[in-house]
Amino acid sequence: MAKRTKSTGKLKRNKKNNSFTYFLIAVIIIAILSFAITYIVTQAEHEDEVVVTTTNKHSKQDVVNNSKTKMLSEIEGTWASLNDGAMLTISGRDYTLELPNVEGTLVGKGTCLVVGNKITFVDTHGDTDCNISPGVYTFKITSDEITFEMVDDQCKSRYSMLSATWFKV
Repeated sequence: MAKRTKSTGKLKRNKKNNSFTYFLIAVIIIAILSFAITYIVTQAEHEDEVVVTTTNKHSKQDVVNNSKTKMLSEIEGTWASLNDGAMLTISGRDYTLELPNVEGTLVGKGTCLVVGNKITFVDTHGDTDCNISPGVYTFKITSDEITFEMVDDQCKSRYSMLSATWFKV
């Protein structure tokens, strides 16, 4: 019986050592996953952001902002349509497009991405055809006015609203 006790005792020690080894491997895997997730999240927050700025009244240049700090670009702000008084508000990566009436009709709301003189509108509000595909436009700013020219947009209401000339409010 003495051998069995030694054998059983030895077996118990191996199980304890194996449990500790598995625990150590699990901790290392969790630490590696944590570092990987942190790296991916911080890279997504630091992706390049293109904003349009003016160096003087007659020339415009694209500036790439690699920092997390937002720069106010010329396209940001509230714009009013010369056609029907609709309001387009661009703030950072968010935009709203509204018709002026008592009910405050919301035509479009979502996110936008500016790259050079191209802007892409992605609707995230409501269940309309505009949510299916983004609208891609080029824009031109002269003085306090902006015009949009459609590159690709399946949303007819967004296209009809943006095809106007807008002035900065």
